Amino acid sequence: MITIMGKKKGKAASVQVGGTTSGTSAAHETMGMSRTSGSSGASGTSAASAVPVTSAVAGIALPSWNMWQAVFVLLLFNLGLIVLGWNDSAADLSSHEVFFGYIFAQGGKFVLGIGLVWVGLLFVKGSWEQLGVGRFRLRHLLIGLVAGVGLAAVVTASMNLLAWLVNEPDLQPVALALLSLRSPWQIVLLALCSVVLAPMLEELLFRGMLYPPLRVICGPWLAVCLVALIFAAFHFDLLRFVPLFLGAVGLTLLLEKTGSLWPGIVAHSVWNLIMVVVVLFQGRGGGV
Repeated sequence: MITIMGKKKGKAASVQVGGTTSGTSAAHETMGMSRTSGSSGASGTSAASAVPVTSAVAGIALPSWNMWQAVFVLLLFNLGLIVLGWNDSAADLSSHEVFFGYIFAQGGKFVLGIGLVWVGLLFVKGSWEQLGVGRFRLRHLLIGLVAGVGLAAVVTASMNLLAWLVNEPDLQPVALALLSLRSPWQIVLLALCSVVLAPMLEELLFRGMLYPPLRVICGPWLAVCLVALIFAAFHFDLLRFVPLFLGAVGLTLLLEKTGSLWPGIVAHSVWNLIMVVVVLFQGRGGGV
């Protein structure tokens, strides 16, 4: 997640498993979300029909995992980053050795996160559709594009307000890293990490894994706020906490209203792309 508004420095650069049930055909509703299972009912023999039934409003599938399992995946992911040394943010990537190490770490984060989600789904016999990543449709793209521009505007406005009320924060490490690069191919590689890999991973972990079980426990609106709080907290950036929280609320509402994670992924990518462009334009003499 990239937010702008920062001082330019002299040195530039940035488990109870909720499985499926079998038996006689029944429908269950829990906090606005439901699941059905079918059975043959003949001679005591039953065949489970693992069909993720969705809520009537948002179309969000009831997850096969619970909140604590989702939290465990998040904690395990962050522990992995610490152990592997991939949680460090480099602010100066002018050295080729440092640059390639940073790009490798970003790719490693993505593989680690996707791998943990995949193993978790195998453990609880869940599906990627339950995460909200079913078929990608044109409307997902259109909604995401519009929402991404709106989120970028809201985050930028909130950062400007905070800078006026409190203090203008320093540039984020990723922004400083972008400004430290001179080669176009290096800028493109780093931008791809921020615009493609980071949004996909963060949406899967926070909106895909964490939001559905929280929604079961406390309902959609409280769950939206809780996920946004956790998302903002995991960025460890106190001065940008409010803008990150607002952006996360918008991304989670996209999942709530569309029943798919794709619009949020697109919106998150557009948000980050706008921030990357503005950082580069401002840092290289632009007049935004």
